[in-house]
Amino acid sequence: MVIKMLKRLFAVLLGSKAKNSERVKTTFEDILNLVEKDFLIEKQELEELVAKKIAEQKFLITRCGMIIEKIEKKSLEEKSNERMNRAGETSKNQIVFQLRGLLQKLNPSERGKNLSDAKAYFGAGFVLMQKEIFGFRKNIVYTGFYLKDEIKELGESMQEMLKVFEETNKAFEEKKYLFEFEKIKEKHAKVLEKQREIYELKREIDSALKKSENYSLGAKEIEEKIKGAIEGKEALKLKEAESELVAINNQKQDLKTQVSALILNIDRPLLRYKQLTDAGRIKASKEEKEMVDLFLTNPMIALKNDPKAELFKKVLQKVKAEIEEGTIELKDREKEKRLEALEEIINFDFFGKVFWKLNEIQKRQLELSKEIGENKLKKSLVLSEAEKKDNEKKSFSEKQRAEEIEKRRNATEKETEIMLFEVKDFCEKKLGKQIILEETP
Repeated sequence: MVIKMLKRLFAVLLGSKAKNSERVKTTFEDILNLVEKDFLIEKQELEELVAKKIAEQKFLITRCGMIIEKIEKKSLEEKSNERMNRAGETSKNQIVFQLRGLLQKLNPSERGKNLSDAKAYFGAGFVLMQKEIFGFRKNIVYTGFYLKDEIKELGESMQEMLKVFEETNKAFEEKKYLFEFEKIKEKHAKVLEKQREIYELKREIDSALKKSENYSLGAKEIEEKIKGAIEGKEALKLKEAESELVAINNQKQDLKTQVSALILNIDRPLLRYKQLTDAGRIKASKEEKEMVDLFLTNPMIALKNDPKAELFKKVLQKVKAEIEEGTIELKDREKEKRLEALEEIINFDFFGKVFWKLNEIQKRQLELSKEIGENKLKKSLVLSEAEKKDNEKKSFSEKQRAEEIEKRRNATEKETEIMLFEVKDFCEKKLGKQIILEETP
């Protein structure tokens, strides 16, 4: 709880008090009970005073209104100075208008429903009277020259109003701690609310950390399960199948490389042959043209269509003849080299050395892929690994959530510490005793 954390703080702050000073023990929940009774009595006294002063103001305002009516109706006794007579009449009219406006503003009929409103009324009313009366003092002087008794009577009544304002404002000033107490009560309620909030935040933190721990333990359990499975017979069987599949794939690639290397040795004359057939200078069937294109682009697909490469070898015989006849022009040294390469390919056993081997490799590839795909351990390991990562992710997320809540809790505790100290300090000053806060049972 916050109170427990603040014991040291209070010990330091209160250390300057005399050791033999009177002390009183209470809980924070009950701290206001130590002073509230006195405040209620004083508040009631102030409320009674304010009600009385508002009644006085109502009476004085009514009396001032009657005097103003008298002034308004009474004719001025003319003097010898005509100009002064006009000024006096104007002043009388203005003072009637101005004072009625002031009395309307000062009317407390709808004010004083609570102490705060009454305090605002009396404070503002005193300032308003001083300001406005000072503003039309000239008109009062001119009117008083003709209506001396009426203005004197009005002045006395308004002086009484000012006195009521002064006396009430003085009472408010003397009892200002009553208004501070209202704020303290609000802070007290806020502290209790914040303490509940801190408690709930602590529960959220504990819950998040517990969840994080459980998810972490779950991930470790799955990791151990995976480790045990990897070291088992099924895992060894799967590993052997995967290793064999890699080796088979390498063999397949070696075959492709071997065939590509053979074709590469004759690519130049073969390309020249293709150009000549496309130009119509050498006659060739559609099938022969397509076969040449396939062997130049993807010889392995070409062998699927012609496993023994019979059609391709037939084309190569034509290519060889065109080189010998000079239709496909090559330099002597290159000519000899290309003819040897052509002869090698013509005599090469594509069926036995490539097509048959490739079929066996592909057959074994399918068997191994099926075996690996149907292996329950592999599927189980994939699912377990995914579950492990999900647990780790959730564990991290809950830990982060706990850290964020911890930040909120720390900020709330600091805010609560300040308000709690203000409440306690106020009560101690009012009570004149040191308050020792105890834990709530």
